[in-house]
Amino acid sequence: MYRMAEILCATVKRTRILEVGFGMGISANALQRQKIERHTIIEPHPDMFGRLTQWRAECPDADIRPVQDYWQNQTSLLAEVDGVFFDTYAMDVTTLVDENVSFLVAAASHLKPGAAVAMFWVLPTIDEVQQEVLYKHYQRIVVEKVPVTPGTTGVQALARLGFLLAIIAIK
Repeated sequence: MYRMAEILCATVKRTRILEVGFGMGISANALQRQKIERHTIIEPHPDMFGRLTQWRAECPDADIRPVQDYWQNQTSLLAEVDGVFFDTYAMDVTTLVDENVSFLVAAASHLKPGAAVAMFWVLPTIDEVQQEVLYKHYQRIVVEKVPVTPGTTGVQALARLGFLLAIIAIK
């Protein structure tokens, strides 16, 4: 998460970031370490949103804007940001990949030129159809192999590979 936050913030000119999915707050902490200007976090799950509001209270000087909703209902926020950190939860890898692709397509029509989307790709490769989606909607794609160890990612089947792919898609 920390490496992904570094990559995203180094890619965008300003640092108004939209984070989709709060989860355990690891990526939120990583983004705050980057000294971002504005941090909007969308989290639909009531329990996770409660954790988000508690975490927000611990950062009184930061411009953090919690939104309790699904990203599909908040696509207008995409036009206001320089970067998006997309890290949602799904019950299985297929669903997660489908959600990643759906988000990339939906975000492309709202993001301004130069804005970037960062996400972990939960497969060890990017197939031809997925590449076509990426290159159809984004000008530049950056892929970095990020080492992970078992217990540091919720996707245990992928942790055995020892890496995840970090993708930055730049509009």
